[in-house]
Amino acid sequence: MNLKIFKQIINNQLEPRDVQVIAINQMKRVFFKTGVAVANVSGAVEADTISKNGRNSKSHTSRRILFIGMAICVVLSACSSSSPEKDGIKAAKKICDCRDDMPEIAIKATESYIKNFNFNTRIEAREKLNEMQQKVEADYRECINNANAYRDELKSKYITNQENVEKFDYAYNAHINAFVPKPPPSRYEGVDFQSQIENLIKSIMPPKPDLERLKKDLIGRAITNQTAGYSNWNISSTDELKELQILNATENGDDYFIDTRMHLQGAANQWNINIRVKYTLGHNDDWRMNIVENNMNIVRTGKYDKCIQTELFNYKGGIYSMTDYSGIRFKNSCNEALLVSGVANVEHKFQIVVNASGTNEFRGSGVNMNAMMDVNRYYNWTVKEFVINMIEQSGM
Repeated sequence: MNLKIFKQIINNQLEPRDVQVIAINQMKRVFFKTGVAVANVSGAVEADTISKNGRNSKSHTSRRILFIGMAICVVLSACSSSSPEKDGIKAAKKICDCRDDMPEIAIKATESYIKNFNFNTRIEAREKLNEMQQKVEADYRECINNANAYRDELKSKYITNQENVEKFDYAYNAHINAFVPKPPPSRYEGVDFQSQIENLIKSIMPPKPDLERLKKDLIGRAITNQTAGYSNWNISSTDELKELQILNATENGDDYFIDTRMHLQGAANQWNINIRVKYTLGHNDDWRMNIVENNMNIVRTGKYDKCIQTELFNYKGGIYSMTDYSGIRFKNSCNEALLVSGVANVEHKFQIVVNASGTNEFRGSGVNMNAMMDVNRYYNWTVKEFVINMIEQSGM
């Protein structure tokens, strides 16, 4: 029904019969589209048209309004009626809306992060950046989940009719596949948010390592490069770090050097150590311990000295010869395993564990690296003299 005819009906400019014909035709068109059967609608209306007393304007106006209402109701009902195709498209639009909104939501969150950037450490800045990104991703997943729930709700209306289900799926998938996301606003063209954020984070200078930081970073480190057969010391807790002092600290570009002195207390001995620690910043988010250099001196208390007895002994060695050599035999008279470290013949370091109330032997031997294919590449040597530098619990 066009606007001109509608105005004529309202303003009483059409005869009652004309109004009825218009309404009947309108309803027939709607009924035809919706598949509703029409059974002599025009005859039924025509019988009610002529009154015994002729035309009555009030009655005519009432009928006009009645027919208009009927026509409008039928039209609205037809227009609002659902179908598998329409519902499939409606469901797909929900998904597409999520995808369309996602980039702008992410951009706004990123802009807010940059605008409110105020952090003390690079690690803190990255943690907040990760929280922001996770929030955006969570909101997107929630939007998609809601859209999927809406799709399932619409689709459930047709679950008893496989043909309608297929129509729904076809319309849904066709709309999804044809979806083209809208481009971001032009004001964001050429904007590199990632570089902006990285530059902001790199502008934060982390506080330089102090004494407490140094203690924590030394946990798990091995004090190595000792001389004269000293064993390594693997630092397992801050309780082992006695009298740790920072003697000097210097900075050179992205490197930070700390010279320290400390004591490491064992069960029977004390290690007096000077350590030079190198921290590196570079592209890291914090200072990282890179190199530990040390000079160690062990002060023996003699706690386990009486537990170990030693003697030189002779043995036959060699593959094709039965040459006499001499080695060191250690005997432990105490009830706990001990680690014995020292030097034989001035240049050969040794470390050997002697079990509780047990014995062990050290024999001089080596490999000729210049004759690896030679059957005689292994060789023995005689221990003529030795010095024990340390006896300590084997678990240290």
